[in-house]
Parts: sequence; structure tokens; C-alpha cells
Amino acid sequence: MRHGGMAIASLSFTAGRVSKFPCEEGKAMAFLRDTDWKGPGLKASRGGSTHYVLARRLKSGATIRLTIGSPNAWTSSAASEEARRLQTLIDQGVGPRSEKSERLAAAEAKRHDARRRTSPAMEAWQAYLAAHTP
Repeated sequence: MRHGGMAIASLSFTAGRVSKFPCEEGKAMAFLRDTDWKGPGLKASRGGSTHYVLARRLKSGATIRLTIGSPNAWTSSAASEEARRLQTLIDQGVGPRSEKSERLAAAEAKRHDARRRTSPAMEAWQAYLAAHTP
């Protein structure tokens, strides 16, 4: 199979195949696709790093490649689950990158609010208000 002019090999993912998947000499990257499910692929870079990726065509016709994570941190089954989640977002017309940034922004806002509520200045202000409220 070819993707963007690059040949993509297809094999069933095993721990050994994933850990030993190399980037061919003279190439910037190489891809391996799992034959068991058309979900995540494996991308090997010239520098020796490997990552699970999901490459999909959006409804607009544009192709995106999303990095799921390193095989050191993700099992192939966990990467498949994440690929399914990302594919569901794509099918619903939601951009996975915008969904992720919204999720991260909401988590940061929650942390900021928690810090604000527990800050010493806020405690002093609440004590002042309690003491000076009729």
C-alpha cells in the first residue's frame, strides 16, 4: 500500500515487530500498518524513534496524521483503542486536534480555578469579608 508516495508495509503488530521496526537507511521515515485492524500504524523516524500514528482523510478531503504515542508508553491494543476514539471524532466531524486543545484548556482552567480558590490571598479576603459583613 502507498500513502503520500511512500510504501507502507502491513504486518500483524507484535511486541517484537513493533520494538524492532526500523527506518530504512536513506529515508526520513517508514510506516508499518497493522493487518488485524486498519487503525493505528507505526511510524519509524530516521533518528530511531517510533510512534503509533493514525492517518485518515477528513470529510474536506485533507489527510491528517495524528501521533498517538510511543510504543514504550502505549501497548498496541491501547493504541488501537485510542485510534478508534480518534476515528469516532473524525466520523462526527470533530477535529481531533481541536478536541484535544479544548480538553487541555478546560483542564487548565479547572486547575487555575482550584489554585485561585485555595490561595492564601483568597483565604485572607474571605476572613476580611466575614469580619466586616454586618
